[in-house]
Amino acid sequence: MEFSKEHQRHAILFLFQKNISNAAEIRRQISPIFGETTLSERAIRDWLQKFSVGNFSLQDEARSGRPSEINNDELFAAVRENPRSTTRELAMLLNCTQPSIVGHLSNLGFVKRLGSWIPHRLSENQREHRISTCVSLLSRERTYNWLRNVITGDEKWVLYLNEERKGQWVLRGESPEPEPKPDIHQKKILLSIFWDYKGIIYFELLKPNTTINADTYCYQLDRLYNAHASLRPERDNIILLHDNARPHVAHKTIEKIINEFHWQILPHPPYSPDLAPSDFFLFRHLSYFLHEKNFSNFDELNFHIRSFFDSKSEDFYTKAIMELPDRWTYVVDSNGEYCI
Repeated sequence: MEFSKEHQRHAILFLFQKNISNAAEIRRQISPIFGETTLSERAIRDWLQKFSVGNFSLQDEARSGRPSEINNDELFAAVRENPRSTTRELAMLLNCTQPSIVGHLSNLGFVKRLGSWIPHRLSENQREHRISTCVSLLSRERTYNWLRNVITGDEKWVLYLNEERKGQWVLRGESPEPEPKPDIHQKKILLSIFWDYKGIIYFELLKPNTTINADTYCYQLDRLYNAHASLRPERDNIILLHDNARPHVAHKTIEKIINEFHWQILPHPPYSPDLAPSDFFLFRHLSYFLHEKNFSNFDELNFHIRSFFDSKSEDFYTKAIMELPDRWTYVVDSNGEYCI
C-alpha cells in the first residue's frame, strides 16, 4: 500500500491529540510505517505549529504567486543590512521561494559562518576609554624596553575533568545517543599566577571553594614580592599589569603595591581581556594543554600545570609581553574594537 502525505498528516494530528508535540518523537513513531517517504522533522514541526493554534486543516495552504526572478542587488543589500537573516526571512522579505534565496546567495558568494565570541558588547564610553588608555601606553616611552619590567598576573578556573563533547555518526533517521549536560558545579580550582617576559615568577592553586578577595590577593602579592626578589634580584622599577577585578583595585591592594612595594601599576581599561597577556596568550595555551585531560586529585593537577609552565622557553613568555604594543595600536586604529 502506498501512503500519501495526507496520510502522514492524519498520523501527526492523531499523535498531537495524544499530547505528543515533539517532532523528533513523532517522526520516530511514524517512520516504520511510512519508510523513506516519512516527512522531515522540520515539516512535522510546521504541521504541529498549525495544530497548536487551532488550525486542523490537513490541506496545503494556498500560495500566492511568487516571482521567479530575484533582484540580486536587493538581496545583497538585505543581507548586508542584517547578516543574521535566515533564508526563510529573506524569502518572505523578497517574496520568493527559500530554495531560490539559497541559490542566489551562493552565486553572490555568501556563506554562513559563526562570528567570533567577544568578551563584552562595548559601549561608546568604554571604546573611548580603551583608546585613550592605549594611546597613553603607546606614548609612554620612545622604545618598549620598559616592558621587560612588567609583571602581569591573573586568575583562571581549572577543571579536574576536561572532557569534550563530540558529534556522533548515525544513519539517516536515527537519533544520536543523549548525553548528560556537564555539571555546572563540577570540581574545579582557582589558579592564580604572576609572570614576566622570562617566565613564571609565582603561581598557586587555591584551596577548594576558595576565591580571591582583597586579603587573599594581598597575601599573594607578598609571596610574589619575595619570589621576585629571589628570581630577579637585579631588577627594580617594577610595573604591575593586572585587570580591574575588585580585589586588584581595592584600596588595601593599591596601598600595598604603591606605598609598600613602590611598584607602578600599568593602566588597564575595563572589559579588556584582549589586552591582558594571561587572557589572550598564557591561559589559551594552558587550555589547549589541558584539553581532554582528567585529574583525580590536587597533586596530579598541580604537577601537570607546573610541568606545562616549566616546558615553555623564555621566548614563549617574551612573545606575549612584546605583543602588547601591536594590540594597543590595533585598538587605537580600530576605534576601540577587540583584538580578535
